[in-house]
Amino acid sequence: TIASSHRKAAAAALEFSREQWRRSKDTREQVLAALGASAEAASASAREAAEASGKKLQAELSAGQGAKERAAAALASLSTEASAGLGRLQASLRSGLAEKPLDVFSEELPSPPARPEAAAWPQIDALSRPTEDQLAEEFHKAKRGEADFNLTENIVCPRKSPRSTGGDKRLLAKEAWGASGGAEAAGPLHRRALAELNN
Repeated sequence: TIASSHRKAAAAALEFSREQWRRSKDTREQVLAALGASAEAASASAREAAEASGKKLQAELSAGQGAKERAAAALASLSTEASAGLGRLQASLRSGLAEKPLDVFSEELPSPPARPEAAAWPQIDALSRPTEDQLAEEFHKAKRGEADFNLTENIVCPRKSPRSTGGDKRLLAKEAWGASGGAEAAGPLHRRALAELNN
Protein backbone atom coordinates (compact mmCIF):
# COMPACT_ATOMS: atom_id res chain seq x y z
CA THR A 1 0.00 0.00 0.00
CA ILE A 2 0.98 3.67 -0.27
CA ALA A 3 1.26 4.09 3.51
CA SER A 4 3.58 1.09 3.74
CA SER A 5 5.75 2.47 0.95
CA HIS A 6 5.96 5.84 2.72
CA ARG A 7 6.92 4.16 5.99
CA LYS A 8 9.67 2.19 4.25
CA ALA A 9 10.98 5.32 2.56
CA ALA A 10 10.95 7.21 5.86
CA ALA A 11 12.76 4.37 7.62
CA ALA A 12 15.39 4.25 4.85
CA ALA A 13 15.89 8.01 5.04
CA LEU A 14 16.24 7.84 8.82
CA GLU A 15 18.80 5.05 8.56
CA PHE A 16 20.75 7.01 5.95
CA SER A 17 20.77 10.08 8.21
CA ARG A 18 22.01 8.01 11.14
CA GLU A 19 24.80 6.58 8.98
CA GLN A 20 25.82 10.06 7.87
CA TRP A 21 25.86 11.21 11.49
CA ARG A 22 28.04 8.27 12.51
CA ARG A 23 30.47 9.04 9.71
CA SER A 24 30.66 12.72 10.62
CA LYS A 25 31.22 11.79 14.26
CA ASP A 26 34.08 9.46 13.31
CA THR A 27 35.62 12.16 11.13
CA ARG A 28 35.31 14.72 13.93
CA GLU A 29 36.99 12.36 16.37
CA GLN A 30 39.84 11.79 13.90
CA VAL A 31 40.34 15.53 13.46
CA LEU A 32 40.33 16.12 17.21
CA ALA A 33 42.82 13.30 17.70
CA ALA A 34 45.12 14.77 15.07
CA LEU A 35 44.88 18.22 16.65
CA GLY A 36 45.60 16.76 20.08
CA ALA A 37 48.65 14.92 18.79
CA SER A 38 49.97 18.08 17.13
CA ALA A 39 49.44 20.10 20.30
CA GLU A 40 51.16 17.49 22.44
CA ALA A 41 54.12 17.31 20.07
CA ALA A 42 54.49 21.10 20.06
CA SER A 43 54.18 21.25 23.85
CA ALA A 44 56.82 18.54 24.31
CA SER A 45 59.16 20.32 21.92
CA ALA A 46 58.71 23.62 23.74
CA ARG A 47 59.23 21.95 27.11
CA GLU A 48 62.41 20.23 25.96
CA ALA A 49 63.71 23.48 24.52
CA ALA A 50 62.91 25.31 27.76
CA GLU A 51 64.65 22.69 29.87
CA ALA A 52 67.74 22.70 27.67
CA SER A 53 67.84 26.48 27.64
CA GLY A 54 67.32 26.61 31.41
CA LYS A 55 70.25 24.30 32.03
CA LYS A 56 72.39 26.31 29.68
CA LEU A 57 71.35 29.52 31.42
CA GLN A 58 72.28 28.11 34.84
CA ALA A 59 75.68 27.03 33.57
CA GLU A 60 76.32 30.49 32.17
CA LEU A 61 75.26 32.25 35.37
CA SER A 62 77.52 30.02 37.48
CA ALA A 63 80.51 31.09 35.37
CA GLY A 64 80.55 34.47 37.10
CA GLN A 65 80.03 38.09 36.46
CA GLY A 66 81.67 37.98 33.04
CA ALA A 67 78.96 35.63 31.64
CA LYS A 68 76.04 38.10 31.90
CA GLU A 69 76.08 39.00 28.23
CA ARG A 70 76.07 35.34 27.16
CA ALA A 71 73.18 34.66 29.58
CA ALA A 72 71.21 37.52 28.08
CA ALA A 73 71.81 36.10 24.61
CA ALA A 74 70.66 32.65 25.76
CA LEU A 75 67.53 34.19 27.28
CA ALA A 76 66.77 35.97 24.01
CA SER A 77 67.26 32.69 22.15
CA LEU A 78 64.86 30.99 24.58
CA SER A 79 62.23 33.64 23.94
CA THR A 80 62.67 33.25 20.20
CA GLU A 81 62.36 29.48 20.40
CA ALA A 82 59.23 29.73 22.55
CA SER A 83 57.69 32.18 20.11
CA ALA A 84 58.63 29.91 17.21
CA GLY A 85 57.09 26.95 19.06
CA LEU A 86 53.83 28.82 19.53
CA GLY A 87 53.92 29.83 15.87
CA ARG A 88 54.40 26.22 14.84
CA LEU A 89 51.48 25.21 17.07
CA GLN A 90 49.23 27.81 15.48
CA ALA A 91 50.39 26.76 12.03
CA SER A 92 49.63 23.13 12.89
CA LEU A 93 46.14 24.09 14.02
CA ARG A 94 45.54 26.14 10.87
CA SER A 95 46.86 23.41 8.60
CA GLY A 96 44.67 20.89 10.40
CA LEU A 97 41.62 23.06 9.82
CA ALA A 98 42.61 23.55 6.17
CA GLU A 99 42.83 19.83 5.41
CA LYS A 100 40.06 17.38 4.68
CA PRO A 101 37.25 17.26 5.62
CA LEU A 102 37.18 20.80 7.06
CA ASP A 103 38.65 22.42 3.95
CA VAL A 104 35.18 22.47 2.38
CA PHE A 105 34.32 25.41 4.67
CA SER A 106 37.17 27.57 3.37
CA GLU A 107 36.04 30.90 1.88
CA GLU A 108 39.42 32.00 0.49
CA LEU A 109 39.55 32.76 -3.23
CA PRO A 110 42.71 32.73 -5.34
CA SER A 111 43.89 36.22 -6.24
CA PRO A 112 45.80 37.11 -9.40
CA PRO A 113 49.43 38.11 -8.88
CA ALA A 114 50.13 41.85 -8.83
CA ARG A 115 52.14 43.50 -11.56
CA PRO A 116 55.79 43.90 -10.46
CA GLU A 117 56.71 47.48 -9.69
CA ALA A 118 59.91 47.18 -11.72
CA ALA A 119 58.03 46.05 -14.84
CA ALA A 120 58.57 48.48 -17.70
CA TRP A 121 55.76 49.59 -19.97
CA PRO A 122 56.52 49.19 -23.68
CA GLN A 123 57.81 52.39 -25.27
CA ILE A 124 56.39 52.69 -28.79
CA ASP A 125 55.74 55.54 -31.18
CA ALA A 126 52.53 54.69 -33.00
CA LEU A 127 49.84 56.67 -34.77
CA SER A 128 46.70 57.40 -32.84
CA ARG A 129 43.92 54.92 -33.46
CA PRO A 130 40.98 56.40 -35.45
CA THR A 131 37.62 56.39 -33.79
CA GLU A 132 34.56 54.61 -35.15
CA ASP A 133 33.07 57.95 -36.21
CA GLN A 134 36.21 58.84 -38.19
CA LEU A 135 36.23 55.46 -39.93
CA ALA A 136 32.54 55.76 -40.79
CA GLU A 137 33.07 59.28 -42.17
CA GLU A 138 35.97 58.09 -44.36
CA PHE A 139 33.87 55.17 -45.58
CA HIS A 140 30.97 57.41 -46.62
CA LYS A 141 33.32 59.93 -48.26
CA ALA A 142 34.99 57.16 -50.24
CA LYS A 143 31.60 55.87 -51.32
CA ARG A 144 30.71 59.36 -52.61
CA GLY A 145 34.15 59.80 -54.20
CA GLU A 146 35.11 62.58 -51.80
CA ALA A 147 37.83 60.79 -49.84
CA ASP A 148 41.16 62.57 -49.32
CA PHE A 149 44.02 60.15 -49.92
CA ASN A 150 46.85 62.69 -49.84
CA LEU A 151 47.89 61.72 -46.32
CA THR A 152 51.41 60.41 -45.70
CA GLU A 153 50.19 56.90 -45.04
CA ASN A 154 48.48 56.77 -48.47
CA ILE A 155 51.32 58.04 -50.72
CA VAL A 156 52.28 55.20 -53.12
CA CYS A 157 53.30 54.78 -56.74
CA PRO A 158 50.72 55.69 -59.46
CA ARG A 159 48.18 53.02 -60.19
CA LYS A 160 48.39 51.11 -63.47
CA SER A 161 45.62 51.33 -66.05
CA PRO A 162 42.89 48.65 -66.06
CA ARG A 163 44.32 47.28 -69.33
CA SER A 164 47.50 46.07 -67.61
CA THR A 165 48.60 42.47 -68.05
CA GLY A 166 48.90 39.79 -65.38
CA GLY A 167 52.54 40.75 -64.80
CA ASP A 168 51.50 44.37 -64.27
CA LYS A 169 48.89 43.25 -61.75
CA ARG A 170 51.55 41.40 -59.82
CA LEU A 171 53.69 44.55 -59.96
CA LEU A 172 50.80 46.53 -58.55
CA ALA A 173 50.55 44.13 -55.64
CA LYS A 174 54.28 44.47 -55.02
CA GLU A 175 54.06 48.27 -55.18
CA ALA A 176 51.13 48.26 -52.77
CA TRP A 177 53.36 46.51 -50.22
CA GLY A 178 56.46 48.59 -51.02
CA ALA A 179 59.18 48.01 -53.55
CA SER A 180 61.62 46.36 -51.14
CA GLY A 181 59.11 44.36 -49.06
CA GLY A 182 61.26 45.01 -45.97
CA ALA A 183 60.96 47.31 -42.99
CA GLU A 184 60.80 50.36 -45.32
CA ALA A 185 57.70 49.06 -47.13
CA ALA A 186 54.60 51.22 -47.05
CA GLY A 187 52.47 48.36 -45.72
CA PRO A 188 48.89 47.41 -46.65
CA LEU A 189 46.74 50.47 -47.22
CA HIS A 190 43.51 48.97 -45.92
CA ARG A 191 41.45 52.13 -45.93
CA ARG A 192 42.39 53.08 -49.49
CA ALA A 193 41.78 49.52 -50.67
CA LEU A 194 38.34 49.60 -49.06
CA ALA A 195 37.53 52.86 -50.83
CA GLU A 196 38.68 51.49 -54.19
CA LEU A 197 36.48 48.43 -53.77
CA ASN A 198 33.47 50.67 -53.18
CA ASN A 199 34.10 52.70 -56.37
